Amino acid sequence: MQATKRVTQLGLDNIGDVLQEQNQPLFIACLRKDKDFHEDLMHLQDLATFFGDTLRVCFHLDELLAYFAGRYGVSGTPTFLIIVNGELRGILLGRNQAQALIEFTLENLPDRREEAVPGKKPDAAVIRRGFRGLQRDRKRNS
Repeated sequence: MQATKRVTQLGLDNIGDVLQEQNQPLFIACLRKDKDFHEDLMHLQDLATFFGDTLRVCFHLDELLAYFAGRYGVSGTPTFLIIVNGELRGILLGRNQAQALIEFTLENLPDRREEAVPGKKPDAAVIRRGFRGLQRDRKRNS
């Protein structure tokens, strides 16, 4: 089931297949369908656009929360996970804007950093420039 062009909704019917895929890293958002849900989806779409085909961006709702709680220790929503080759690389708790999600993803995918130097944070100015471009594109397409 597709929520947007590049963001996949996880459900009982596809969770096993998605988690078994090893051809690209996964970004999984554990969300609740509340008043912020549509804004959360827009942030995920921005994330998917920023990373293109190098990252699979997914989300799930309450029906899978028990599964993620048991497997990855997720205790509430929103929670964001980075999974590479079946291994949990990073977890981020709470509401976040697209720019923070991009920074979190870059920090947990070392091969995506500008320079693969241990402990080096991604260049925030580069991220902001890329994010502003996403915002301009969204305004043009509105």
